[in-house]
Amino acid sequence: MDDEDDDTSADDEDGHTSMDDDHVNGRRPRQRTMRTTTTRQRTTTTSTEDGHVNRRPRPTT
Repeated sequence: MDDEDDDTSADDEDGHTSMDDDHVNGRRPRQRTMRTTTTRQRTTTTSTEDGHVNRRPRPTT
């Protein structure tokens, strides 16, 4: 749920900034995409893979 919220917020903000800053479009979405991907992979891995396959004794969700 957190992932979707973050994605929507970043997309909205990124879209607006991108339209205003054409030359910054290559720099802003790159850093934001990397951050979103890291957070998404980390949450998914810790929530599903690490929390279900590797770390079973971790009922956080």
